[in-house]
Amino acid sequence: MATTTAQKLVSEITADRLIIDMADDIERLDPDAGPLTLLLRKLNSAPCTQETIEWLESELEDRLDTVKTTQNSTTTLGVSDTTIWHKYDIGIIPLTGYKFIVSSVTADPLDTVQLDAGTAVTATAAENVFKIGNAVDEGGDAIAPYEGTVSTVTNMVQIFEQSWQVSESLKQSGLYGGDERARLTAEKRIEHERDIEQILFWGERSDSLAGMNSVVAAPNLAGGAEFYINLSGSNATATNVAGSITESTWIGFLADIYQYQSDKPRYIFASVWLMRALANWAGGKLRLVPKDKTYGIAISEYIHPFGANCYIINNRRTLSYGEDTTNVGYEGYNFALCLDALKLRTQEGLNTKLHMNVQDPGARRVMDLIRTYCSLEFRLPELHGALTGITGVA
Repeated sequence: MATTTAQKLVSEITADRLIIDMADDIERLDPDAGPLTLLLRKLNSAPCTQETIEWLESELEDRLDTVKTTQNSTTTLGVSDTTIWHKYDIGIIPLTGYKFIVSSVTADPLDTVQLDAGTAVTATAAENVFKIGNAVDEGGDAIAPYEGTVSTVTNMVQIFEQSWQVSESLKQSGLYGGDERARLTAEKRIEHERDIEQILFWGERSDSLAGMNSVVAAPNLAGGAEFYINLSGSNATATNVAGSITESTWIGFLADIYQYQSDKPRYIFASVWLMRALANWAGGKLRLVPKDKTYGIAISEYIHPFGANCYIINNRRTLSYGEDTTNVGYEGYNFALCLDALKLRTQEGLNTKLHMNVQDPGARRVMDLIRTYCSLEFRLPELHGALTGITGVA
């Protein structure tokens, strides 16, 4: 008769042999070490299977242009971007009220017909021109089709790693303050979270670094918020205060970041200068959100009239406020992010894990490491913004 052997249980495996998926443990250790990382993990994350992630973006056709050169003609109008104009489009110059309809866009300037003969004809260089709609003739052919453009945007999966080690003798020694290996494990897990957080803000996308030693493969680098906001040029809201911030500048910045999809909340990752400013003149507009609703992160809600909720997060741990105030750092840098348009992408099967006892066989020490493969999907830069250059409070 066969003998039944008791099955091996996880509890019977020594802790040193277990690989721990510890994202939640990081969150409990220090939620303020990486608030953006934590929020994305909780609100918007997805796995990926390749070292490059891609997403598609399309934009509505632009309706704002500027006059290219000053002119005095009722039949033509020079504009900076003829690609956004089509036959039958109706435009207006707000400064003068001059209205026109486009009769042809085969060349620059546009061929136009003035609609309001009583207004001034002069169009001055750099004046704004708005496209307000179109009108076609009865019984005519359909207007020429225009489908816009769909662009592919990419980012790289970056490998983050922290390691630490103690000698066998130290591992077995009794110490005041507890086990040294446990202390290092706790600290390195927080440092690892801060590494990821910093890249989500400051990372520069690259998959082939020039100048790297030919023997060592160049690492993949993930782009962060600053990279995609700068990459988009004028599409994103980037306001350089270059001095003391005023409440009117702050209100103007809020109005800009809610220009599109105002029904979606924005999260302001604030530097110490912006936090000081809000404390000075926010008054009753700031309301603390209970931590049990924010995954332990200290978040305040700012009351404003431009759209959905605006949340303020004290992010001085990332936007460092240096002790030496004569040096220029990022103490005046702030990011406004629409988390609905962001996604933390972790490579499948390679999310944050703690690996223990990775030392070489025979080594008289124990070595552990923590490693994460992840990237940032940063959609629609128009929904985000950066408020920079704050050096004081007006």
